[in-house]
Amino acid sequence: MTNTTTTQTYTQRLATLDDVPTIAPLWKALVHSREHLDPAMQVKPDFDFTEYVTFQITKPHSYCYLLEHHQDNQTTIVGCLFIYFYDENPPSYLDEQYRPQHELENPFIPRRVGSILGMYLDPEHRDPKAIQILAKAGIDKAEEMKVTDIDLLVCAEQTGMQALLKKWGFKQQAFQFCKHYSIDPKEELPDLHQPLPELEPLPKSQKSKVKN
Repeated sequence: MTNTTTTQTYTQRLATLDDVPTIAPLWKALVHSREHLDPAMQVKPDFDFTEYVTFQITKPHSYCYLLEHHQDNQTTIVGCLFIYFYDENPPSYLDEQYRPQHELENPFIPRRVGSILGMYLDPEHRDPKAIQILAKAGIDKAEEMKVTDIDLLVCAEQTGMQALLKKWGFKQQAFQFCKHYSIDPKEELPDLHQPLPELEPLPKSQKSKVKN
């Protein structure tokens, strides 16, 4: 009788648009798991996760890493991590007239930030080593992008991830508390949107071009 050994490994790679049909169900599972943890966050009915994932992959400074499981000469995508980057400094192309407002609204020294949009692994593949491979891919990308800070939001139930982050030098800075209010949909609500900037009228020369 011959004993056969089943070998299985995990690797990570950047996602492409060809991966969208596989990523969309993973992201849908992530969103619904968040809904389960926090009933105040309700998923929109018939939300198009395929279009959402496509948008996230093609958006500037947004990256999706995939966790692949290799076993018996078969490769399966079993997890995904979305990370994005932003600069709190005003962009160089910002018009000078808006710079005083930007300075007024930002009392802190600007940072270059890497942040996690979300990470999800199939339940049967939530092996500590697999999680580390995917999480480290995001951290390595953040270091490549020369960020000053990585900001992460981790659920209280994710004690394993919290321990891993502390091992990697992350420090817990704050606790998040939430309170949900039920509002009658028929109630008239105060407007919480910021007013749109007033647009200067087009010169006559440009108006004629628009009409043509």
